[in-house]
Amino acid sequence: MTSRDRIVRSRLWRTGVLEKEDFPLQDVSEFLDEADCLVWVDLCEPDPDHLDELATELGLVPQAVEDALARLGIPRPDPDDEELPRRVVEIVYQDVDESLWGAAEWSVRAQLAYLADR
Repeated sequence: MTSRDRIVRSRLWRTGVLEKEDFPLQDVSEFLDEADCLVWVDLCEPDPDHLDELATELGLVPQAVEDALARLGIPRPDPDDEELPRRVVEIVYQDVDESLWGAAEWSVRAQLAYLADR
């Protein structure tokens, strides 16, 4: 599968700067061990082949994909919940210097706002 089919959209940020977009799923694992990288993959109405490809790339067991698919019916978080971004940061960034949490919280707020518009 390629990201050109518009079912898959991939992005890579390095040190907070968007560096690469719409690269193939098979390139995702190249960046996972790099501490200064954030990889994001959107799957919009993927078929089983897309899910299998991503699972293989990430080394996921089939049960993990099944569990993720089962959760699709769970409602999205409320983007108007003012405390949610901070709670996300406290969990995800618990091992990161707290001086960076403000920027991380801003980023989570922006991502939630983006998702709310979709």
